[in-house]
This record gives sequence, C-alpha cells and structure tokens, in this order.
Amino acid sequence: MFTRLVSGIANSYIVSFLKELLSDYVVNVDPAQLKSSLDMGEVSLYNLRLKKDLFDFLSLPLIVSIGHIGVLSISIPWKALASQPIVITISDALIVLRTKSSEEWDEERERKLKEEYKTRALEVYDFLCLSAQHEKSNSLLWRIASSLLAKLQVKISHAHLRVEDSQSCGSGRSIALGFEVKDASLKSCSTDFSRAPLATFGGVFSTALSHPHVDCKVADVKQFGM
Repeated sequence: MFTRLVSGIANSYIVSFLKELLSDYVVNVDPAQLKSSLDMGEVSLYNLRLKKDLFDFLSLPLIVSIGHIGVLSISIPWKALASQPIVITISDALIVLRTKSSEEWDEERERKLKEEYKTRALEVYDFLCLSAQHEKSNSLLWRIASSLLAKLQVKISHAHLRVEDSQSCGSGRSIALGFEVKDASLKSCSTDFSRAPLATFGGVFSTALSHPHVDCKVADVKQFGM
C-alpha cells in the first residue's frame, strides 16, 4: 500500500519534470508520447536534435552548430521504486559548438537573457528555501523526492563535444578543440564513497536520512580523450 502511494506521487512529479526539461532543450520530442511511455516505465527516444540556444545560460558567444543524441533511454521502475534506481542512459551524442559572429551577437537579446536567468535563479533560491522547510519538518514528500534524487543513475556512452572558433584567428583560419568519452556513469554511493547497497522505503531511506544534508555520487569515466 505504501509503495503504491509512493509510486503514484513520484509518477506525477517525475513525468512533469522530464516533460518540461526535455521540451526546453530538445526540438523534436512529443510530450504526449513521452508521458505515455513514462507511465509504462520505459522510454527510448531516438535521433534527438538539441536546440541551438542550449548553452545560452552560460552567457558565452557560442551557438550549437550540431546537437544530436542517438538514443536517450529512461527507465523508471514504478513497481520497485523502493529498491531500484531511476536510470537515464545517453548514447551516441554529438555536440558541436561554434563561436558567434559579430553579426549574430545581439546585445539587447543578451541583456534580456541575463534578466531571465536572474529571475530563474531567484525561483531556484525560493525553491531551495521551501525545500529546506520541508526537510526540517521531515515531510513525506520531501523524503520521497530526496530518496529518488539520491538513487538517480546516469550513464553516458560514446559522447563527443567539439568547440570550433573561426572568429579569433583572422579570415580563413579556425581553431577546434574536442572531447570524447567512451563510457561514463554517475551512481549513488555511501558517504565514504563506497558503493553501498541502495536504501529502501522500508528502511526509511536509511542512507540518505542518516546524513540528511548529503547526497553522494561517484563518477566513473573510461577512455576519455581530447
């Protein structure tokens, strides 16, 4: 009964979050199809195109020239959230950034973007303050959300990032810098960074609650090159 209640609350929260997140950064995603697939616990999206303004929040003169994700998979074990992690897998990703030309640089647009990001930062601050209040009250919703985030796993394979600068070296010349990762993962761990078993709802998220202000992750990166 308790697990079904938790799954119901988490379902609504996770689906809404992922729909909004993907819509902000991906061009060709169908929110209705995404929700239907996530409700079933498994979704695989293919050949996603990233928006050109993906990195505008950095306030850098960069634009996404090529943004492609071969496969984005999300696995949500609705019937076993108490013991199994949510796993996000990204594979065959290629992102090529290029510098903006002086003609593409819009001072007024940059000013508006900075104001927008300031507003978002204040919203995040308000959310963190509210979250801290929930944490102090030890509310059920806060404990569920904390446990889900603590157990989130991310896997990345065959990812390539390339930055091209054709504006700094004069006419007809350019500089390029690339990074490639064959395999990387981000997984939960205990506070001593050992890969301890995941806490369960039955144990009242013992690992997370024994250190309520700390969520630890360990990153593994294999065959990184530049």
